Amino acid sequence: MCKDANVDVYIAIIPENGCMEAVYPPERDQEINLTSNEKIKKEKHYVWRLLEYAVLNSFGFCMEDMAFQKTKRGKWITPNCEFSLSHSNGVVAVAVSRFRVGIDIEIAHGACSPRIAPRVLTEMELLEYNSLADIEREEYLIKKWTVKEAIFKSEECEVFEPSKIDVSCYKTATYFLKLGDLDYVCSLATEMPANIRIFSDIKF
Repeated sequence: MCKDANVDVYIAIIPENGCMEAVYPPERDQEINLTSNEKIKKEKHYVWRLLEYAVLNSFGFCMEDMAFQKTKRGKWITPNCEFSLSHSNGVVAVAVSRFRVGIDIEIAHGACSPRIAPRVLTEMELLEYNSLADIEREEYLIKKWTVKEAIFKSEECEVFEPSKIDVSCYKTATYFLKLGDLDYVCSLATEMPANIRIFSDIKF
């Protein structure tokens, strides 16, 4: 079981020919089905399926016993626990905890163009970035991007302004993972120091 100081992270590859069965609550299922982009629809479906697995494995909760609601900003929440979702390039990731948490996962190569560096990095980070060798810059930028996305999700800010986020003010962690044939970067932002457990071999 997930203890109070734990953050459990679940990561899975989306199956190519999986069954898109209904998810709970019905309002979330309807929202997913209204997504016009088939790739995004599939990612939204499977990240919610992964959440279903996560809350049962970490807390013993069935989705039908959880009181889900949607905030004015469009975020799904429940009083039963805190959770954060992310999906990218064929994989889905979920973080569950007893306290606020944010997660972001991205493919490690090609996700961030060097042109966006000034919009992602603070002035100090940009100086550090520019001092790096070319081969190190991509890893630096994608790490900062995913960390700031995770912070944004954990804080529920109205506007995502990554160049104004000082990551040193937050508790974060970043992992470089190989899933299938591709490399991914997964970052977390937590409300308090946490014991992070990663489950990356989940199969649908």
